[in-house]
Amino acid sequence: MELQNKSVVITGAASGIGAATALHMAALGAKEAASDIDLEGQEDIVSEIKKAGGTALAQQVDVTDFDQVAELMDRAKETHRRVNIELCNSG
Repeated sequence: MELQNKSVVITGAASGIGAATALHMAALGAKEAASDIDLEGQEDIVSEIKKAGGTALAQQVDVTDFDQVAELMDRAKETHRRVNIELCNSG
């Protein structure tokens, strides 16, 4: 599956399944807005994506806060022009 020119928002992307999914989708060409409550862990994943030539941004988000989630979606749209895929992995 190719994800070239697709924009992905992933919550819970600092570790575990979320991190593995973020790295895999980036390897397939996705532009990512990766978020987690753990900003340091999230920045590490985004750094790996960028080192591999991918496009990603990190944002600290508590998914129980509607305003933070809305801000993440707005930032993803501003940065990548649209959101094609949303993976709600937090929990």
